[in-house]
Amino acid sequence: MKNFGFILGLWSLLPLSIWGQGFTTKLSTSDTKEYLKIDAYDSDENRGKVYFGGFLGYNYSTISVPSGSEKPDWFSNANLGLTFGYAKRINIQLDAFLVTTGFKTTDYTNIIANGGVVKTQTYVNRILAPLQLGIHIGQSKSWYVQGGGFGSYLLNGRQTVEKGNITRKQDLDFSGSEGRIEYGAVGGLGFVSYGDKRNRKFIEARWYHGLGNDTGLSSSSGFLRMIAFHVGTTF
Repeated sequence: MKNFGFILGLWSLLPLSIWGQGFTTKLSTSDTKEYLKIDAYDSDENRGKVYFGGFLGYNYSTISVPSGSEKPDWFSNANLGLTFGYAKRINIQLDAFLVTTGFKTTDYTNIIANGGVVKTQTYVNRILAPLQLGIHIGQSKSWYVQGGGFGSYLLNGRQTVEKGNITRKQDLDFSGSEGRIEYGAVGGLGFVSYGDKRNRKFIEARWYHGLGNDTGLSSSSGFLRMIAFHVGTTF
């Protein structure tokens, strides 16, 4: 009779054991995954992959001036480029894009002598190549910050001067001239949405801060200052 009671007790524990095993299995999959916030970024399709793609956007630029000088107005234009990188916990990304940068000035001095206000607009076409490291932040890993350096190569440009009723335009040719290569720092914030495999859609805001050029002169003026917005996709 005692043996029968012992066996009956073990039999009553069997459903509890099966339920516990199922709970453990569920915890080790869905609950643990939810706790760790594992998403598309952590999947095998999107981690540790080489990607490439393109983007387009808009930028606002000006140049640096000596301390105490009047700052030029902003010049705006569109941009278009290609991107190439390696995505993991820390991304390495190299971009190359064609961008038009410039600045505007307005001179209100000597209005009578000049026959009116003198307005000048200068723009240059350049190839810009930033190299950055990016780190994903937050639990969803959709947001990321990035930073690094950039190199720039001036192609050509134009300067337009309006003095009263007279407008004068002059093409800028940088061939064979020093100061054609510029370098500086770049950094920004982005948001990415992951699709199938390596497909990503992203939007970014970056700040470009020119620091010097190939003239070797220790000047702090004439360098790029630009905020750029990009929207693109990678594969």
